[in-house]
Amino acid sequence: MIQENRNKKTRFAKGEREDIISAFRESGMTQKSFADSRSLNVGTFRSWLYSADPTPGRGDGFIEVSIGGHAAAIATIRFPGGTTLDLPLDALERSAVALARELGSPC
Repeated sequence: MIQENRNKKTRFAKGEREDIISAFRESGMTQKSFADSRSLNVGTFRSWLYSADPTPGRGDGFIEVSIGGHAAAIATIRFPGGTTLDLPLDALERSAVALARELGSPC
């Protein structure tokens, strides 16, 4: 940690920021709660997160979906930021059928 006297701002070396970001990702806390617990400005902390991985929540709006082997009958959805969701295909099929029915019914 580097202390800057004239503005009384604490500066963190890149390695320290990476350690803090890693601790945040393992914490399960919200960005604000984590920043507050470390006496960090939440805006500064969010800029560190964006700089470390500028892609989450940005881009073309698509997420990766892969269908497991036929025996597995599981669809895996990978969201930006690394979150994954495994769903049984039959649940997806039921949802698709219900959506089609809703879209096809008169308003």
